[in-house]
Formats: sequence, C-alpha cells, structure tokens
Amino acid sequence: MGERLLGRGRGRHVEKRTICYHLCEDMRSKQTMKAQAAIMTYAEMEAAFDGEWVLIGEPDLTPMNEVIRGAVLAHDEDRVAVYEALWRLREEGREPSHIAVWYFGKGPNDVEYLL
Repeated sequence: MGERLLGRGRGRHVEKRTICYHLCEDMRSKQTMKAQAAIMTYAEMEAAFDGEWVLIGEPDLTPMNEVIRGAVLAHDEDRVAVYEALWRLREEGREPSHIAVWYFGKGPNDVEYLL
C-alpha cells in the first residue's frame, strides 16, 4: 500500500489517501509477473474497479486490441496515480514489456471523444 497527499485549493486542504499497488518483486518475465500479480479477466476488472483507472501488465488482447485479461499492477480513481505507479516501476527497472491503462467507468455525458 502506498500513501499519497493530495493538495486542494492552494494548500488550504490536504487529504491523505491510500492507494493500492499490486507490484511484484520481479516483473522481467511474463510468467513471473503473472504468478505474483493479481490476474483478472476484463469482466472481473470491470466489476472490481468501477470508476477507476487500472494499470494492466502483460495484457492478453483481441485482434482489435481489446483487453481480455492481464495482471493488475495498480488501480486508483486518479489517473495520475496510476501513471505514477508506472513511473515507479520504470525507475526500479521492473517495468513490464507490455502495458495497458484502462478506465472502467462511464464518461461524462457532455463530452465528445475523437478516436
């Protein structure tokens, strides 16, 4: 578990949040990482992490690049926290060879997306 301080309103309010990271000791091989990280299917991730960003290591993908399953390395409601977990892995030399960052939730109704 990692802890993070979030500043709001120019330092007037600081909120302490706990972020859950599922980081394994050695992520250099797909087999080692999958043995130590929580492997979940897309449906399991969707049910467990509603409204959260998820860092998925070594994902199994469809031909259309949709996630089938993968190792959940980090998850949080804050997208920046998930990317911080990825940078931490890079700094430690434990970055997986393939990743996916996925948001499980519904986007705002008043936003248009260009893909």
